[in-house]
Amino acid sequence: MRWWAISMPVDSDTGQRAVRVPGECQGSCSSIQDYAPIISVRTPSQLHSQIVDDMSRVVVIIDMNQMEGVTALQLADYVAMVTLAQIDPQADTGRYASILNVFEDPAMTPSLTDWDLAYLTGLYDADRTRAIPRASRFEVASSIRRAHERLRAEADGDDASR
Repeated sequence: MRWWAISMPVDSDTGQRAVRVPGECQGSCSSIQDYAPIISVRTPSQLHSQIVDDMSRVVVIIDMNQMEGVTALQLADYVAMVTLAQIDPQADTGRYASILNVFEDPAMTPSLTDWDLAYLTGLYDADRTRAIPRASRFEVASSIRRAHERLRAEADGDDASR
């Protein structure tokens, strides 16, 4: 299976593209400014950026010869995970309880796991407007950790009610 995610820098407030797309213009197309996106800048900051990368398209190619033993639910969850999280196809995920390992042993991973849900929740709950890459990575990691803790607390609460 192969996948490609295509992302675009956009204004986090409006969703408007923050880069020029070749051949696209606004207005009369007679001035260079007709070709450049115009974004109103809120309060400038060196800590936060209003420009974030948003996925605009994902292409997934599935080799049906590799699907033996994999259910439609497992395949759908796997595709959702790799596209929503933009997973590196070369990543070693063997040490995690994850749908990403479904092709090694389909019986061990019937669907998205708590680890997968915490990862996706943390990834999408994170503040993506950090201007400093290190701070962005820390924010995502902290957000994933908080999601794991919430899921663990919910599971403990469910266990206590039984």
